[in-house]
Amino acid sequence: MIRFRESVEIDSDPERVFIVVSNISTIPEFWHGTRELSGGPDVYRIRFAFPRTGTVRFSMGEGRFETHYLTGPIKGMKVEEVSGEGGRTRLSSTWEVSLSLYLRLFEGRIAEHFRTGTRHALMRIKHECERASAESGVLSPESH
Repeated sequence: MIRFRESVEIDSDPERVFIVVSNISTIPEFWHGTRELSGGPDVYRIRFAFPRTGTVRFSMGEGRFETHYLTGPIKGMKVEEVSGEGGRTRLSSTWEVSLSLYLRLFEGRIAEHFRTGTRHALMRIKHECERASAESGVLSPESH
């Protein structure tokens, strides 16, 4: 089982950050381990950056966006949580996933790869939110 949590502070309001985090169509832009999402609205087919596919379901609540990995090489859940007020936000990503049998031999290496990828994704989200905040306080159309 792979379990970890990464966080980043963002100079942007929580509502803006949550809009970016919960936009399913831009997930591959920020999360480079996801090559493509298709289908929906309940279950999506995910094509990973490595040559495998699976299915995922998304759900959200107040300040919380969940990715449920249902089938494929990864099963479990990733949760993004947005908190803060005003112009300061904390974005956290928590992973609790298990790997298919053939990937478990490399679990330590894969866990570190996921953790590094998560740090990079959070930084891409941070830069997008801060860029949009600095521009005019309105999210740009290309960020949706």
